[in-house]
Amino acid sequence: MAEFKPLAGLRFNTEITGPLDSVVAPPYDVINAAEVFGLQAQSPYNVTHLTRPAGAEPYEAARALFTEWKSGDVLVEEKAPVFYIYRQQFRDPDTDEDFPERVGVIGLLKVEDYSTGKVLPHENTLTAARADRLSLLRKTLANFESIYGLYSDPDGVVDYVINGPKYARQVVGEVADSIGSSHTLETIDNPEAMAIISKYLEEVPIFIADGHHRYETSLGFSKERLDLPNASYILITLTALEDEGLLVLPTHRLLRGFSEDEISSLPDRLRSSGFSVVENKLKDTDLKPLHFILVTPLGEYVFGLSDAKTAGKLVPGDQSFSWKTLDVSVLHTLVIGELLNVPLDKLSTTDRISYTRDAEEARRKVASGDAQAAIVMGRPTVDQMKAVSEAGDKMPQKSTFFYPKLLSGLVLYDLS
Repeated sequence: MAEFKPLAGLRFNTEITGPLDSVVAPPYDVINAAEVFGLQAQSPYNVTHLTRPAGAEPYEAARALFTEWKSGDVLVEEKAPVFYIYRQQFRDPDTDEDFPERVGVIGLLKVEDYSTGKVLPHENTLTAARADRLSLLRKTLANFESIYGLYSDPDGVVDYVINGPKYARQVVGEVADSIGSSHTLETIDNPEAMAIISKYLEEVPIFIADGHHRYETSLGFSKERLDLPNASYILITLTALEDEGLLVLPTHRLLRGFSEDEISSLPDRLRSSGFSVVENKLKDTDLKPLHFILVTPLGEYVFGLSDAKTAGKLVPGDQSFSWKTLDVSVLHTLVIGELLNVPLDKLSTTDRISYTRDAEEARRKVASGDAQAAIVMGRPTVDQMKAVSEAGDKMPQKSTFFYPKLLSGLVLYDLS
């Protein structure tokens, strides 16, 4: 199936840059301009100088800086190819309880067309985001941050290698309390261990969990640069679907620009459309599948469908049963599409639907009048994502949020 191999990665030389926590950053697409400014002011070596370059020619600036850092030993290449073991320790952001450690293996994945079935997407992407990352990749010939993927390992083959006592691992980086977790980076360079990991991952499909834009960018770039063998690979962190530390959070919807009647009549129209509607007395984390919380200025309601069979019949389209029974598919087609008249193909461009990952922020916006209403979602599952991908469908945008995010700047990949 997919080819996954070790790499001689580039890592920051902390003897020059100072502490590792001053040069790492959240992923490029989850930080705003003010946060980027703060990170870049924090250190002249912060990775955002590469991932979010500024100036009249930002991509050229990133290329020049990357070249300077390599030649000046700010970035130092590993002496030989290794796999990196990436451990994240964190708390559930909704309950504030300790969550099991999440473990990933960082290496190079050979990019493949989705049609081969070796690498499977789960979510749609936006053209503008791909164009930005492609321009950066063309200029710098580098991956400055890792995408995130999943694989199935029910017998714990890879888990034994990366967590068991047989193969030694060396800690090469630690960052405490950044983007919701603590981070530990290890290397594993035992030839037998690396061969086991590569061999196993050749036998199973890889599911893209986070970073579809960058994966598709690298795939397109690999076809542009047939003269550059390393262009066929992308830096990726892979976690087993069975990992107890996998946590998927929902993204909630905010409604704006509708008539007052469209919002006030929504509970009654939901009932008429086959949804149960009751006053909300639940915690957000207690929402059952196919159920949602409607937040309005006058109160909150729980609405939902009785079962997946009902959802499969009501949701229109040619998609699979797995797709039709997703919470987000039910919401987008039957509620936002049919009751609020915003069709599925307009969701990426409409200004009437916006998103937040914080349910309490959604409630505050409704209370302040910044939003007319909000729809709080339940947590999606990894099994749902896998089923939709295997059926050949893609989940709608803003369906999943894997928590916590990967920290950028721990390992970089030089294609040249």
